Parts: sequence; C-alpha cells; structure tokens
Amino acid sequence: MKNNLLFFLVFSIFILMGNFCWGQNLFEENFDYGVGTKLENNGWMIKTGSSNSVVIESNNLSFPNYPSSSGGSINIDANGSCYYKPINNVYKSGSIYFSALLNISAAYNSSSDHYILSLGSNSAGSLAGKLYLKGNDSNFAFGISKTSDAPIYTDYIYNFNATYLVVIKYNIIDGSQNDNVSLYVIDGKIPMDDSSPTIAIASTSTNDPSTIETVYIRQELASNKANLDGIRVSTSWSLASLPVELTSFTGKLFSNKIYLKWSTATEINNFGFDIERTSSLRNWQKIGFVCGHGNCNSTNNYSYIDAEGWNDESALKPGIFYYRLKQIDNDGTFSYSKEIEVNLNSPSRFTLEQNYPNPFNPLTVIGFRLIEDSHVHLKVYDMLGNEVKTLVDENRKAGTHTVKFDASRLSSGVYMYKLTAAPSDEQAVNFTDVKKMLVLK
Repeated sequence: MKNNLLFFLVFSIFILMGNFCWGQNLFEENFDYGVGTKLENNGWMIKTGSSNSVVIESNNLSFPNYPSSSGGSINIDANGSCYYKPINNVYKSGSIYFSALLNISAAYNSSSDHYILSLGSNSAGSLAGKLYLKGNDSNFAFGISKTSDAPIYTDYIYNFNATYLVVIKYNIIDGSQNDNVSLYVIDGKIPMDDSSPTIAIASTSTNDPSTIETVYIRQELASNKANLDGIRVSTSWSLASLPVELTSFTGKLFSNKIYLKWSTATEINNFGFDIERTSSLRNWQKIGFVCGHGNCNSTNNYSYIDAEGWNDESALKPGIFYYRLKQIDNDGTFSYSKEIEVNLNSPSRFTLEQNYPNPFNPLTVIGFRLIEDSHVHLKVYDMLGNEVKTLVDENRKAGTHTVKFDASRLSSGVYMYKLTAAPSDEQAVNFTDVKKMLVLK
C-alpha cells in the first residue's frame, strides 16, 4: 500500500501545535431506531440478497464499561440480505479497531467456514478482518481471517446466549500483502491495551484491500445466529473499547465553599474534567478544569473547591446548586456525568466555624453564619490576649460568609480568633464565640 504523506504532515502539524489526537472514533452504531424498522431504511445499504431484511429489535446488549450499548439491536440470521455502511473516513494506513457486542444463539457445526462481520473497502467490494463462528455440541469458537485466506479459530470455550465484547484490530501496512489482523474476545474486565490478542494472523500471501471505509454484516445459508449491538470503529484501542469509568461524584458545603470530590476506577486517554455548575439545571457554566491521568487502570481521586464568594468575602445566596463533570478525552470527545445537588440553605443559627486549613502557612479561611443582619467584629489575638489583627468591623447581611487571613507576618504558634455579632434588632442577644488556630511555619 502507498504511504499517506498527507497523514504524516497532519500528524506533524498536530504535534507542533500541541493538539495531537490519540485516536479518532470513525463510526458508531447502536441501532437506536424505531423497533421493527428495516436496516436499509436507516443508512445501511444492501450488498446482496433481497429477502429476510434485518429489522431493529427492542432489546439491547450491554457490557461493563463499554461505551456503546444503547437503543435496540439486530439479529443476524441464517438467511437473508447482507449489508454495508460507510465509516467516516477512507483509510489507507495505520490500525483500525472494529468492536461490537455479540450474543450467539447458534453457530454452524461443519468443516466449512462462515463469517458474519467484516471491515470492507468502498461499497464492501473487498473485505478484511472477517469474523467467523463455528460450533460443536455445546459451545462455539470465534475465528478470524485477514482477507480471503483460511481463518484460524479459538478453542470451543464460548457459551451460547452470553454477551461478549469482540474487537478486531486490522493493521494496514505499507506495501502489498503485508496487512495483519488480531482478534480479542473479552468476557470480563476490558484490557487496558491491545498487547494480548486472543488470536492473531500475521501477513499472508492474499491481497490487501486498497482502503478500509465500510462495515459489513453478512447473513447466509449457514446456521449462524447472533444478536448484534454497539458497533464502534476507531483508530485507537481506547475509543474502540474503554472510556473513563467514574465511580463516585459528591459535593459538600463547608465554610461558604462547596467541596467536590470524584473517583475513577479506570482511565483511557483521559485529558481531564470541566466542572460545570447551574442553579436551574439549565445554562450550565464552566467554573474550572482538573487534569486527568491519561491511561490508568487503578483508582484515582479528584477534588475541586467551588470558592464562590471566597475572593470578595461575600455571601453565597441560599438555594440549591447543581454540578456535573464534562469528561474530555485527548481527542476532544467528551461525555457528561450525572448531576449532583448541593443545598445551601439559609443558616438557622449564628455560627463561627473552624478555620480551614488548620494548621496553615500562611493563608487560611474563617467562616461564619448570621441568621440576621448584624454588625460584625472578627479579630485575631495571641495567647496573651493581645489583638493581632482586625479582620471584620462592619455590617454584614444574614447569610454565610468567609474571610481570608494572611499570617505571613506572624511567627509560628497558637492564636485565637473571636467573632462578635450584634444583630440590627436591638432586642436580639449578641453572639460571641472564640476558636483557636495554629500557624505552623
């Protein structure tokens, strides 16, 4: 095959710009059309046959942490039309990953070979990376071939009526008859990379297709029967198989700041997270960004502080706030987490909160809550009772407030801070409280 000079130039430009994409998702098919509608009425084209059209089924397949498995599904039967559909590009070099969810109910029990899925060239004129099925009395095997060569098979270890994630990796290599293909059959945790295929075929003497640009579904006279869902075609293992797995996302209010925490179990090509907030579940606003860990198969913990009102020392308005995460891959694709709710209610009593962080050097934040408009004194003292700093001496509205304290001019040691709040209602009783804090340098 010919070198693709344009690809090389674009690749180089992306590196220089700092925007290199780790992979591109070329195609996704979840069969989320109307139940009972024909495949040929939803963007697929008939290659051969005109009977037994494939129709959309009401069920869908699922697999843990696999990103494509929504809507409906289709049944590949023993007889009927064969279909193809273009992917979003024409590829003449590199690796192509073709993944799908399959639930096999019958497989041809014979010495002959019969395939059900494949990649293809223009209009599926030439096929590559063919996926085969072969059964025995109780189980079945998956098989793979590069093009027109004889397939190789796994052992007969796969169960009927169980859902498997199948990934075909087709490598387009410069020159003729040099391409190779690998098959991954996954029934548990999705591997982090493509280093351990289930079976693989090195280069053979059969001709290579000139391009890869279609997905092909085959029905034939053999007794292969499969439920198919969640097709993806990509140029990277991560986009073909595993996204970022978010395991928790929480938010708590402390000292007029909302502390967001979340964890991931696995990450593939995770560029990072946009943090978004709204008070109405509409008009989401980006308030921050946290970098991801790229590729990782262990737990990662993240946090972000929404310090609304922290800089200007003003009060947050009582109410309910909603937060969500926009997880962004290295290639720019993204998905949203579920929303979480944080309730910032009006305070029910006067409160002086413990400073945070504590111990600190040199900055800390002191929070307090007022149930009424009040004249507030907030002062810092040393342990001998000498006033060190007046932080607040003014009227403040009812609500939650925070104040920054900079101890860069103080020596290490224990200090006290005292809040006195005199409500504007002259009949109300003044509130006073004292707490300790530790400067540690």
